[in-house]
Amino acid sequence: MKEFVFFLKRDIRLLVPINVIIAILFTIMLVIAGIIRMRLAEPFQLPGVTAVTVLLFLYLVFATFFIIIESVWREWRLGIQHHWYLAPGAILLKLLAKITANFIWLFVQCIFVALFMLVFIYFAAESHILQTVFQESRLLLNYPLQLIWFTLIAPVLGIIMILLPVYLFLGIKTWVKYGVLFIYGFLFVVVYPYVALKIENHTEPESGIFFFVELTSNEQMVMDTGLLFILLFCTTYFLKKRIEL
Repeated sequence: MKEFVFFLKRDIRLLVPINVIIAILFTIMLVIAGIIRMRLAEPFQLPGVTAVTVLLFLYLVFATFFIIIESVWREWRLGIQHHWYLAPGAILLKLLAKITANFIWLFVQCIFVALFMLVFIYFAAESHILQTVFQESRLLLNYPLQLIWFTLIAPVLGIIMILLPVYLFLGIKTWVKYGVLFIYGFLFVVVYPYVALKIENHTEPESGIFFFVELTSNEQMVMDTGLLFILLFCTTYFLKKRIEL
């Protein structure tokens, strides 16, 4: 347990700079949106709030990629990947610590984004919109399994999905890595979304904001859980047996 805590603290510290930069950029984006609202001299209506929300959600998705990639890339830039690899402790334990550090920072960023968005909606949008957000948020309680998937399984799966190709790119020194990454990219950019669309729920969603949670089927959650353990095994195996430092 002490080793896990040590590596967790280490990985959290490594990710401080990129998260500070992302938080500052996010704040600037909201300030710009607020200035636009002042220039228009009228509160944002639902289409305007939706547009801002979609843009900030896309920004959060890209920020997630940068945070996860940075958790490995920074070690290689600083030349300390050997310290992580050769330090006492099982590879699986170190990998779980890195996944947890990413998860904690992504959670912090999501809370930061949610709070700032609520403040933005309160001051820059029509009053009924904030009430609508809270009403639709309560609908999530009707989908406990989907809520677990949305808050735990999907984020952890996303972290491992990104960590594995980063390790493959950095840890394979020959041209073979490009073929491996191409196959991996095809599976998760084409095949995975296709299967996910085929097995999603096709019922009419109650919520206009969290509809993607309601569309998540039991088959999707089972598939993602299984895929999570498969990728965790593959990443651990590669780090133990195949990585070239």
